[in-house]
Amino acid sequence: GILIRGVIAPFSQPLFSAMVGIGLGLAVRSGDPLKKILYPLGGLLVAILAHFLWNLPAALPYLPVFLGIYVLLAIPLFGGVIWLVIRSS
Repeated sequence: GILIRGVIAPFSQPLFSAMVGIGLGLAVRSGDPLKKILYPLGGLLVAILAHFLWNLPAALPYLPVFLGIYVLLAIPLFGGVIWLVIRSS
């Protein structure tokens, strides 16, 4: 489990931190006072949930569980961040 997590997913921690950064960035660009509060909280919630799901296979040490979470969580999040960076530049 640890070898696979270390080899296949070195970007997980920065990816979760990026969720908070995206929420903060959206809040800065928003003119709505409510969104200035909700966007950072939403980013933090996504980061916490993603981190929880990422750590779940450590409690259930089965390769299919890890690979499923990797395919359903990490790849879409990473792709979304890449898309956002390209779109923002």
